[in-house]
Amino acid sequence: MKHAWNVLFAMIALSGSSVLMGQNGKANWQDRFPVDRKTLGTKGHNPYFPLTPGYQWSYRHGNETEVVTVLSETKMIDGV
Repeated sequence: MKHAWNVLFAMIALSGSSVLMGQNGKANWQDRFPVDRKTLGTKGHNPYFPLTPGYQWSYRHGNETEVVTVLSETKMIDGV
């Protein structure tokens, strides 16, 4: 797992500030996300990032294994 973090940090370092700043020097992110709340739900599924409670991913590097589990717990965020 440490190797994955090292690769991530190296990619960010090599990309310079262009990851966080656009060409005009302004931040390349936003603090408001206009979303229709009617389309949001507590569960989701797609082939690349399934969020069905109980679903697990297992990552292994050498003798280390990391398991990530989707929990059935929900949290209210911005009234949703």
